[in-house]
Parts: sequence; C-alpha cells; structure tokens
Amino acid sequence: MSKYRRNNPIVEVYQYAVDSEEPKWYKESKKFGIIKNCESECACCVYTPKGKRYVFPGDYIVHNSDGELECYKPEKFELEFEKIE
Repeated sequence: MSKYRRNNPIVEVYQYAVDSEEPKWYKESKKFGIIKNCESECACCVYTPKGKRYVFPGDYIVHNSDGELECYKPEKFELEFEKIE
C-alpha cells in the first residue's frame, strides 16, 4: 500500500492486483460486501457512492478522507495524485 496526496488531503491507495499486500480497509470492505469478486476472474466490483464500479488489474482504489472508496484508471490517477511515500 502506498500513500498519495490529492489537493492536500492524504489518501490511502491500493493498486488492484499489483500491490502485494491488501490494506486493512480493503479487507474490511471485502468482508462487508463493498468490494466483491465479479463474474470476470480478473476484475472486482467496488460499490461506491457513485454506483457499482469494475476494477481491473492495475486500476487504483482510493480510500478517501471521508472513508469512501473511489476507483481510477491509471492514466487519470497519475494526473490527479502525487505520491508522498
């Protein structure tokens, strides 16, 4: 797990199927059904305030300062976030 900055607030980020260790919030989200395995073996489903999102290997799942999850493709993520650690 790495930490990144986005316009000041620091967020925790998990890069799906790339990071070797799942963060605690990711494991808890799976336990409570916020993150589920999808029909496709290579994807997972993340239930966000904006609805159901499909996450594929290399995509980013952001745990924001409000405790909500957001999903980003690598190209958009790299434009909006700056790594701090």
